[in-house]
Amino acid sequence: MIKRKINRYDIEVSDKLRHTYKPFATKIAEIILMEEVGDIQILRTMSDCIIELEKLKEQYQNELIEYKKRYGEI
Repeated sequence: MIKRKINRYDIEVSDKLRHTYKPFATKIAEIILMEEVGDIQILRTMSDCIIELEKLKEQYQNELIEYKKRYGEI
């Protein structure tokens, strides 16, 4: 476990993330405020975020393709 000191910046970022009410942002906000954080916990959370971002990217790309089919090039 990594022992660290929580500073003002960490608290501000955590508050901003928490106020989005999004599941991954809330989880990251919790991790930011932990004094002891394990590397595996950080990696798992980052992995979950990356997987979700890839899903969103694919969704938006599909929507763009559909838009181009329907309305032509932008």
